[in-house]
This record gives sequence, C-alpha cells and structure tokens, in this order.
Amino acid sequence: MSSNTLLQGDPRRPGDLHPFVREQMAPEDAPGDWYAFFSLVLGFMAFTMKWKEMAWGSLLLCVGSFVNMKAEDMNTTQIAMSFFFSTSALVSSYMGNMRPGMPMPSSAPAP
Repeated sequence: MSSNTLLQGDPRRPGDLHPFVREQMAPEDAPGDWYAFFSLVLGFMAFTMKWKEMAWGSLLLCVGSFVNMKAEDMNTTQIAMSFFFSTSALVSSYMGNMRPGMPMPSSAPAP
C-alpha cells in the first residue's frame, strides 16, 4: 500500500484544529484550598479523639497546603489554625491522659 491511500482514509481534519484556551477565572471564584480544609478537620478530630495517625495526617496535609499555596491566595489564618490543630493534636495524643500529681510512667517494671 502506498502512503497516498492511507492518507485518503484519514478521518482527521487539520482545518478544524483549534488550540485550547483556558477560561479566565476571577480570584473570588477560585476553588478553595482542600488540603488546608482537610487538615483542619483531621486536626480537630485527632485532637478530640486522640488518634496519632489522624494527627500525623493533619500535619502532612498542613505542610502540603503550605507548599502548594500561591502568593495571591495567601490565607495565613487558615494555615495557622490547621498547624495549631495538628501540632496540638500530636502533643495531646502523645502525652496521653496525664493528670497533675501523677507520677510519670516509667519504662522499667516495678519490683
């Protein structure tokens, strides 16, 4: 078969090709920062339920939100609150149920 017969059956139309043009979006219509939102939710849940895994996930989402943040979308209050919740959840989950006046738990067995 020659290349001429292959081109005759080609269904593509090069005249109908147009470059993709992205729609311009207003800054107030931009989607929210989902990393920061889920970091807040996980941090709050980890703080109330004292789950270490949720607290670490919240801290990772907080860092991911900070890394992916654009300069024009800078919302420092949401990042600060998600960082606060994630770190306080980590501290409270690792400290456990310590009460004032109780001795610190020791790793050595009592004699």
